[in-house]
Amino acid sequence: MSWWAFAPILLGLTLIAWGTGWLIRLEDALFPWTARQWLDAFQLPLNQTTCEWKFFLAGMPLAVLVATWWLARFWIGIVARWLIVQPPDLRRGFWLPMLFLLGLLLLMAYIILAGQVRRVGHEWAAAQLRARTDAQGWAAMVPPPVVMDWTSEQALLRRMFLDGRTLPERLVGLKMMVDQETNGAEQWLREVLPTVADPEAAAWGIRTLAMKWDLTDVPLMERFLDDVRPIVREAAIDGLGILALDYPGPVVLVRSGSPSGLACVPRIDLRSWVENSVLPGERDNSGDVPYSIKLSEKTRNRFADSLADGKTAGERQAAASVMVSCPPAGYRLRLAEWGVWMSDGGDLKMVQTELAGIPPFVHRTGNRIVEFKERDGPQSQVVLKPVIHLTVSQTMAVDLAVRIRFGRPWFAYPKPDDFEVAWGLPPVGSGMLVQGVPKLLRPLDAPNFGVLSGHHAGYPWLRPGYALTGNRDWRFKGDEHDILEVGLRWQRMIVSPEQLAWMRPPDVPPGQQYTWWTRLRRVNCSWVSSQNESERFLYYDGPTQLKARLGVTLVQDVVRFDTRAPDNRPWPEQVLGGEQQLRRTLRGGDPKPLPHGGALIVSVDRTGIKGAWIERADAGVSQPLSDLPLAGPVVESHLAAAIRRSLYADEAAAMIDCWRETFFAKPGLRVLLLLSAEEYDALCPLTIRPRPTERARVGIVWYELTPPGK
Repeated sequence: MSWWAFAPILLGLTLIAWGTGWLIRLEDALFPWTARQWLDAFQLPLNQTTCEWKFFLAGMPLAVLVATWWLARFWIGIVARWLIVQPPDLRRGFWLPMLFLLGLLLLMAYIILAGQVRRVGHEWAAAQLRARTDAQGWAAMVPPPVVMDWTSEQALLRRMFLDGRTLPERLVGLKMMVDQETNGAEQWLREVLPTVADPEAAAWGIRTLAMKWDLTDVPLMERFLDDVRPIVREAAIDGLGILALDYPGPVVLVRSGSPSGLACVPRIDLRSWVENSVLPGERDNSGDVPYSIKLSEKTRNRFADSLADGKTAGERQAAASVMVSCPPAGYRLRLAEWGVWMSDGGDLKMVQTELAGIPPFVHRTGNRIVEFKERDGPQSQVVLKPVIHLTVSQTMAVDLAVRIRFGRPWFAYPKPDDFEVAWGLPPVGSGMLVQGVPKLLRPLDAPNFGVLSGHHAGYPWLRPGYALTGNRDWRFKGDEHDILEVGLRWQRMIVSPEQLAWMRPPDVPPGQQYTWWTRLRRVNCSWVSSQNESERFLYYDGPTQLKARLGVTLVQDVVRFDTRAPDNRPWPEQVLGGEQQLRRTLRGGDPKPLPHGGALIVSVDRTGIKGAWIERADAGVSQPLSDLPLAGPVVESHLAAAIRRSLYADEAAAMIDCWRETFFAKPGLRVLLLLSAEEYDALCPLTIRPRPTERARVGIVWYELTPPGK
């Protein structure tokens, strides 16, 4: 047989061996793991993405046997010819087959060595992934399956991150290096990240490096902004947001002692990794390290482009996280909100008929209150169709949070990032907590409506994203505290004056009950997007345990406004220590009187519509039904005029259109009490970044009275 036929024969036999798989077991027997030197040799480069190691592993024994047989045959022939016949032929062509066989033998030996090291890495990763986790989600580090020194263990962990068979296996290598705060892991990440082929592994490596908070890594992160892989660009934007901007939440959260780690599989513990990092505020003492850096104009423009035209939702959301802290120069941001409360015997509650008018694509947020018991938060009516219109001059990112005082949301759209929770002293007579379980708002749970899933504050890849109470038994700071407010937060919302190409609002179902949603889309305002869901306004809905500020009664054909009788029902003035303290809380500094709005009395019967406008509704004011000076369309125009004092004409018209049938066409007697902006802020506290240049909030408390003889 001539030497040139050796290659196809070997290839055919290897394919047969790989197909049957029996030689894999033979390889285990012939080449066991016995020498530490094999692991040291593993540091030689071998990229799994360029060759399938199983293919070569199956052919290793066959290749070695065939190569050994050919070498033995050659050297025996040389000796025989030297001793018996004639000196060997040393021409160049004679040595080519032998050099080929020798090189093949060396290659097979190396692949065997590398394959054995990979097998140890696979076994180690599998054991780590099977390890049990504790109550906080952490898994103890599993020792390697073979005894090795620290240098060899580091080499194996690094190779696992680069060449693991699956993403979890690659992340095991990263996890073990980070969990142990391995010496040189930070520098090693800087060196290997540009060469990592798996985009998801590269993204997790970028986020891990960013959490070290070293400002010298900014140039490396900026290089990744040009990567062709969207998930890598997304991670680079997140990394720059941590490194270059005033957004220290994740690092401070880890430093606070709360469990924190990367939300990957397996979960990576960042506590030891961040413990030795330097926060920006700690940099300015020596003068050697800058307090902070400014993003270049080019990088800021890249973020703005990603915000509006990012290829994926993740890339756009990452850009929004950064751009919230650096809005465009000369921006204009207007916030306009309106909502309606219904007072039923003094209680502010939701009308059941209104629930049927909520489109099915709206998110249900009836999560049980006990779900929030471990969260920290600031110390501290059913709202019907609260709608927030945002108007901007250019595409920008907005972080908006709103809570319902002594209440909680049931519905929301677009999808919020997370819930907002505020706790404090419950009202008198509400009782003590039992084993730290929230009690005050539990009657408002509505899990049957549906619950919000996948909600998370902060960076979506960091767990947890919210501050914890700090108590290891998951109780509040004292059994006398309770959750007083629950709300929603849209923390990475993209607002654009025009509908961008990727903004696709949901289809509104046919039906008269849904026309109000379609009407609100015609308001001349900006488009908003959160969690890859787009609409022309923000919507939330939910119940509260508050009573109305004023009592409205009908006595002998006279509508009377009276001070609500004191009781143990929760009201901000009771819980926060009186009206003076409430004013200080809302305004800061010296207390100022909360302005009261006007009221519209509306009577609709078979003869038509009549009404009366009261400029300042307060206790002691009364209006006889026999003296209703307004009639016909003028009644509606008075309410519209009052609303237009705060809302734009287009916004006010949309509000009136949504409630015209209920307020001005349905037979009955009702009082519509306007809330001032300060009262609205007291009932639904709202925070927004960046600071709006214009802000308007209009609320109506709806009292339905029983006319005489009904």
